[in-house]
Amino acid sequence: MSDVVGLAVGAALLVGVLAALVVFGPKFQPTHREPTAEEVAANIHRENLRARSAYRQGSILIVDPDSCTDYAFDNWTGNIQYKSDVDCDARLAAMQKSQTQNAAERVRSVVEGFRR
Repeated sequence: MSDVVGLAVGAALLVGVLAALVVFGPKFQPTHREPTAEEVAANIHRENLRARSAYRQGSILIVDPDSCTDYAFDNWTGNIQYKSDVDCDARLAAMQKSQTQNAAERVRSVVEGFRR
């Protein structure tokens, strides 16, 4: 008989704890915080810097018999940074363009220069 009473008391405690978690648990969840205007401005500034640095970066591909290494060259500061080792054949094939594509890019860059 004492085993049955102990089991019933344990089950009642377990049900009570689970009910308390269901009722009070959501109140202790962290709330979603909206970013402040300063945080939004800082994020926008950071993204603008990243976009500007991507625009001014060029790529240097160093090819030797064993591997191809890609470096990023910053046109403003002159910094050269290692990016990755790449597949030579695939990278060189992607870089080769037809004469008409090269001519069209030159015209586009001249037009963009006049727009600024």
